Amino acid sequence: SNGVFNREEAMAGPTADSFCPNMTLRQRVTGWAVCFGLGLLVSICSFGSWTSLVRGKPARFAITYSLGNIIAMCSTCFLMGPQRQYR
Repeated sequence: SNGVFNREEAMAGPTADSFCPNMTLRQRVTGWAVCFGLGLLVSICSFGSWTSLVRGKPARFAITYSLGNIIAMCSTCFLMGPQRQYR
């Protein structure tokens, strides 16, 4: 591209194929399912601290619930790669 910055080329970046080039589709789906399931489990477990949330101590609930959601969102990196996820 003659040293000229091309936004489309920069946005193309790594896809799932270049993020995990040796993974089959089945391995990608399995990785997604395990990671998503773990995130869901952490989010569900956060409701165990619901009573402390009601008593005015939201930190434990907020941290575990947020962590579960972040893990679940990161699971899509197995399917489409982190850069496409970011877009």
